[in-house]
Amino acid sequence: MRETRARAAFSLGCIGTVAGYSPPAKSGHPLEIVNEATPAPMFISPAFAQGAADAAVGPSFLIQLIPFVAIIGIMYLLVIRPQQQRMKAHQALIAGVKRGDTVVTSGGIIGKVIKVMDNDEVLVEIAEDVRIRVVKSTISDIRSKTEPADKPANDAK
Repeated sequence: MRETRARAAFSLGCIGTVAGYSPPAKSGHPLEIVNEATPAPMFISPAFAQGAADAAVGPSFLIQLIPFVAIIGIMYLLVIRPQQQRMKAHQALIAGVKRGDTVVTSGGIIGKVIKVMDNDEVLVEIAEDVRIRVVKSTISDIRSKTEPADKPANDAK
């Protein structure tokens, strides 16, 4: 009698009884788990609950990997590739520096190249009789390039 009152009091909850739990039995442990043949009534029907087990598996690993691959591809196209192209253009600019070019350093100093040295340095004249040695990689722009002497002028047409 005591057992039936406990079961009735427990099953009067708004959701129903919890599956797998039964009130203490006379001969067993107070927390004994009993598998009942009929599941406890829930808010969703058993048909939907069985379908949820299949949906819990989730998408495959490759489908989950697609957004990460897409993000890496977009980052490569928008950030990495343009930066590599700028670096390549800057290295070509530095390699083409010669005597007589007007250059701008990364510090903003404008001067005329007097001498290109072997150890990746150039001698730049920034004012009359004021010459400084500048590392080639700090040259940010070439304002005016000198034309080679063997090239004819385009004045005669």
